[in-house]
Amino acid sequence: MKLKYAFSNGHGQKHFLAGLDKLGVRNDPPAVAAAKYHYMSNYLIGNVPMEYVRETDRKAWIRYLAPAWAFPGTGIIAVPASVGLAALQGWIRYNGTWLGCPRLGFVCTKFQEYGDPYCEGYFIEYDENISLEQALRFQPVSTSPEFDKDAAPKLDPVQWPEARLLRARRRYAESYAAAPAQVLVEAYGLPYASFLVTQAMLGLGTQYAREIADRMGVSERNASAIASIFLKVLNSLGDDAELARNGDEHRITRSTFSPFRGIYADEMYDAFFALFTGILRVLTARVKLVRSVEKKDGQRTELWCLTDSDRRMF
Repeated sequence: MKLKYAFSNGHGQKHFLAGLDKLGVRNDPPAVAAAKYHYMSNYLIGNVPMEYVRETDRKAWIRYLAPAWAFPGTGIIAVPASVGLAALQGWIRYNGTWLGCPRLGFVCTKFQEYGDPYCEGYFIEYDENISLEQALRFQPVSTSPEFDKDAAPKLDPVQWPEARLLRARRRYAESYAAAPAQVLVEAYGLPYASFLVTQAMLGLGTQYAREIADRMGVSERNASAIASIFLKVLNSLGDDAELARNGDEHRITRSTFSPFRGIYADEMYDAFFALFTGILRVLTARVKLVRSVEKKDGQRTELWCLTDSDRRMF
């Protein structure tokens, strides 16, 4: 809950007002602008299933639909309601503050973690100023307005050509990896934070290794095949990476590092690399992976060498 609150609040402070401008909704009424921001940034850019309904200039609804995008499969069942509530408390509650509109609040009407079919609520501009505590209320309703896709906000195709949209979607995904990692560092210090990220990346690599290989269309399990999978993953992240062969070695040279944009501690680069360690160990025990790092003039480059082994590596 602490992590979710800190991430949501920090993410909102960094992106909310700038996002209103990028989406072209800054001059809309406060309730409408806030609702549009969440719908357009999360659904139209982030592909998070959502709905939006403008009831009046002072009241606008948003719905986060099932399945919960951040928790695939049955994962949502293991997530306590306090995690979702922390996002509302750390982000949604502050929208009026960030907009400079002390009359703006949010009323949560349905909550998936409580057994409702989706998470839903509306932004409302009251007649009088409200306190921060009053800016988030819970008031269940039996019915709510119908979503009309034709009337919902859309991105301006001139301002948002495909290339810009693809970049924005990649940045959107990156932010949900880099920012929480930074929050962990601030909350627990680098050693424990990097340990937690390492465990998470190992878990992801282990859980999704076979699915990733299938999606990449790679069925073999030798060094050449694993290197091909790694390169395709890096390319999908938008990283600069090249694959070359030198004798029995398959070498990947990586010079950019999603989700990082800037200088991070080596321990955090190591932690995110654990994703690839997890993938490798699930797919084969007969490929050796050696990673080396070079730093020159502020530029980081990594070399990953993969070779076939005549014995099991673990």
